[in-house]
Amino acid sequence: MYRKLALQNIQNNKQYYLPYMISCIFMVMTFYTIYSLAMNPNIQEMMGGDEMQLMLRFGVIVIALFSIVFIFYINGFLMKQRTREFGLYNILGMEKKHINLIVFYETFIVSILCLIIGIGLGILLDKGLYLLILKVFSLEIQFGFYISMEGIYFSLLLFGIIFICAYLFSILRIQILNPIELLHQDQKGQKEPKNKWVLALIGFVCLIAGYVLSITVKDPISAFIFFFVAVILVVIGTYFLFTYGSITLLKFLQKNKSYYYKTSHFINVSNMKYRMSQNGIGLANICILSTMILVALSSTVSLWIGFKENLYAMYPYDICIRQYIDNDELQNVLKDYSKYYESKQEVDVLNFSAYRLDNSFILDQDKVDDIDYSNLFNLNFMDLETYEKYTGENIKLDKDEVLISEKDLKELKIENMSFKVKGKISAEMKPITVMTGLDTYDVVVDSRETLETLEKLNQDYYGNQASYIGKSICINLKEGVNKLEVENEIYETLRAKDIITSYEGKDIAAKFMLSIYAGFLFIGIFVSILFLIATVLIMYYKQISEGLQDKSRFEVMRKVGLDEMDIKRTVNSQVLTLFFLPLVMTGIHLAFAFPMIRKLLVLLQLTNTNLYIIVTCISFMIFAMVYIFMYIQTSRVYYRIVNS
Repeated sequence: MYRKLALQNIQNNKQYYLPYMISCIFMVMTFYTIYSLAMNPNIQEMMGGDEMQLMLRFGVIVIALFSIVFIFYINGFLMKQRTREFGLYNILGMEKKHINLIVFYETFIVSILCLIIGIGLGILLDKGLYLLILKVFSLEIQFGFYISMEGIYFSLLLFGIIFICAYLFSILRIQILNPIELLHQDQKGQKEPKNKWVLALIGFVCLIAGYVLSITVKDPISAFIFFFVAVILVVIGTYFLFTYGSITLLKFLQKNKSYYYKTSHFINVSNMKYRMSQNGIGLANICILSTMILVALSSTVSLWIGFKENLYAMYPYDICIRQYIDNDELQNVLKDYSKYYESKQEVDVLNFSAYRLDNSFILDQDKVDDIDYSNLFNLNFMDLETYEKYTGENIKLDKDEVLISEKDLKELKIENMSFKVKGKISAEMKPITVMTGLDTYDVVVDSRETLETLEKLNQDYYGNQASYIGKSICINLKEGVNKLEVENEIYETLRAKDIITSYEGKDIAAKFMLSIYAGFLFIGIFVSILFLIATVLIMYYKQISEGLQDKSRFEVMRKVGLDEMDIKRTVNSQVLTLFFLPLVMTGIHLAFAFPMIRKLLVLLQLTNTNLYIIVTCISFMIFAMVYIFMYIQTSRVYYRIVNS
């Protein structure tokens, strides 16, 4: 009997259970898929596979935490809507232990369906994504299914525990309420909220503090350190302003008699004031989830789109070798592969970093009061003889003159040395790559002697950490050559002989970067979809709960003479205010988060600010259209309930 009642209850309450089950299935599917990819031994063997799997493991943690919070949130709503039904069972003679048994069967049936369907779809999606990864990395397609038994086990374990805890929470809720309370719990109104202006002020201060922190952060390292502090401040500020700040505003409007004593304003302010503490939490959830969706999506998509641009900016050559001591064995190895070369450039170069203040580059950091890492530059120096060799130019430079890759710089000062900028380095001379992650200037000085003077200056300030004049050998390979294979062969040969200081291969780096960006993209897309589903469900359940609460209120309004046009105008005004306020706040959050997110992306080598702006704007417009569509669809549920 109890099993039949449970099945009948699920069917009768399908408007509540169906969206809940779909979201649970998607969370199980996503968790299994990401976990399986994160532990797939075939991916681990790929070049860059370790880095990709590290990103995916981080995604597993994010999805697990989100699933716990969200399933409890939705389960609490379901139980609140079912309390009247449980109270009726209790009054008709059914004991609470029998009600608990019905809830157990309902939870068991729903959880088993979600786990079976979710894991089944996860296995299919896992295979599809694995094939996509193989295609992205241009690897041989492998046939057959890889099923992660460990992924199935942990999916069953995690979501089994979540469903059990949700069941225990549900029966605890039933146990502590008596039959009368169960009957009227879903209709229980809220007391008039107090004007907690102090908490509203705290929320405003937290929000402004988070914004100021994002705007004033000076460099990528500081952005990374203070990012989570700014996020916490903005989250606290958002919750406090939507709950306490909104009540303070409504109280203020209520005191404004010229505004308050109008039919639509009177009804709206009165209705929203009494329920704003509950509404505020839901609206804050929608706002925060929307912001997370857009930040995750715009960042990961920007990284993926800007991948090639970043790669060619960082690696203008296919191979770049750095060597401080002349070594005939190195030259012999390179000669063996010369048949693959399109061009080769050997430059004696001095490289060191310096802090830029206007036209001055400072090596003594004690002279800098507040270090802004965005002003830390990498300087590459070569002599004029080498420059003329590779460009064919015939230029005369005095001892105090230089050529530089930065066209806007008119004068170059390095501690006590000062140079006039005579011109810009020719495009024929490709950049001398020494990967440091910093903005780099190439500089041509008049002679080897000046180069050695700069080397001595560098050693005076950096001591044991100083760099020396070394040889930079940069090679471009012929088209049609398997560049990745050649780069790997040269690297392995040189590493076996232990004769290089550093080695950079563009295609090797591409595989490494691609693995990281692909990991971020997968996580960003899945997390965005999860958050979007959560946003839709919160809006949907919010419309249902508010429709049920407002139905009796509007019935009273009809009885006291309020016509249908006024009721419709009031409903539209209230719903529009409640559901578009989070979208407006999301746009504000994104605008203030932009400076900090942009600096964080620099750590991942994305320096194209315009690309990030364009992707963010497009993402926001698409999300706004989806949000409006969700609003239209869910508001129909509200109108149907209110007008029934």
